[in-house]
Amino acid sequence: MGLATHSYESSFGTFPYCSTRWTHTNGHRHFSASAHRGLMQFLEPNVYETIDQSDQTDPVWSANPQLFLSSAHRELQTISLTVLNCPSDSVRPGTTSFRCNLGVSVQLFSPLNTTIEPTAQQGAFVNGRALKDTDFHDGLSKTAFYAERVLGDFDPDRYDAFRDIFADGQIFNTTPTMLQHCEQDATVTPPSEYSFLGGSWLLGGNLNSWYYHILPPNSKIPDCAVGQAAVDGGPGIITARSFHPDFVHVCMGDGSVHAISGHIDNAVWHALGTRSLRDSTAQ
Repeated sequence: MGLATHSYESSFGTFPYCSTRWTHTNGHRHFSASAHRGLMQFLEPNVYETIDQSDQTDPVWSANPQLFLSSAHRELQTISLTVLNCPSDSVRPGTTSFRCNLGVSVQLFSPLNTTIEPTAQQGAFVNGRALKDTDFHDGLSKTAFYAERVLGDFDPDRYDAFRDIFADGQIFNTTPTMLQHCEQDATVTPPSEYSFLGGSWLLGGNLNSWYYHILPPNSKIPDCAVGQAAVDGGPGIITARSFHPDFVHVCMGDGSVHAISGHIDNAVWHALGTRSLRDSTAQ
């Protein structure tokens, strides 16, 4: 994926675009699309040729490929791509174990006020905007692009705190309040949760292909987000997780891959999650 990312940048002058469903204040509507779509032309060209870039399917909440509006994507959901799945996890058709780094803030959009967190939109990827290499003031070797995140348990009748997302419909618009929510409220019984994490590599958003550097790898604090209507486009915390012994694989912007321990200093983990010299511990 690291090599494909640089092939993409060399060809188009930007890194891959990703987005979830939202409408800009200028009226332009963005639809859910993963960075994996762009990478696929350098990973699996035959697969890339079948992608329907005009598909307007909203993020899906089950493993049912029939939820895609595009017949091409319904077909792609039945195919397992080994390049997108970690063998330490269960491998399912249409899924991805590898996600894009959206940074250290739950604020995905620019609020129309002055209270935006200074760490917002500082990840290797930004919702609805393709970045250039000149946007990376830290240097590509010091910015995480991709990391592992285990798949959900795909069982909507069971809550697995390590695999699934806790989502009870409450909205917290700042990173500290969302973090507190994940830590304190995810023990509610019966829990409200989403089980189909990583269910489609075709779609952007928290459910399918994004993660954050808010919590360290394999954190004991569960991941959480707001309810079904906005879990992919609203505030959420999705953490790098794997079934490896105490580490996750992280692909940096220069293409190098590192096994990073869950015991990493959180300030260092935050810094790896941002592309600029801003204080990533401000939250």
